[in-house]
Amino acid sequence: MKASIRRNGNTVMSDVDVCISIGAKEWSGSFEAGHHEIGFDDGEYALELADGRSGRILIIGQGIAGGSAKKLVRFQGTGPLE
Repeated sequence: MKASIRRNGNTVMSDVDVCISIGAKEWSGSFEAGHHEIGFDDGEYALELADGRSGRILIIGQGIAGGSAKKLVRFQGTGPLE
């Protein structure tokens, strides 16, 4: 699913493919970012999905995406995804 990632009202990334896993009480996911793109710190970000839903996320890990020249960024939702 396509999404935009914002911080402090500014768009950090747009039109990024996001994978989301939604459980009974929590949600999390990941996306890939190029190595030349910004590094994500431990602060809170806003995730805005193309279908109109949005929520707050915390970055919980970053690493190299398997077999690609991109980094995999993992996140945890910090409230509702609505």
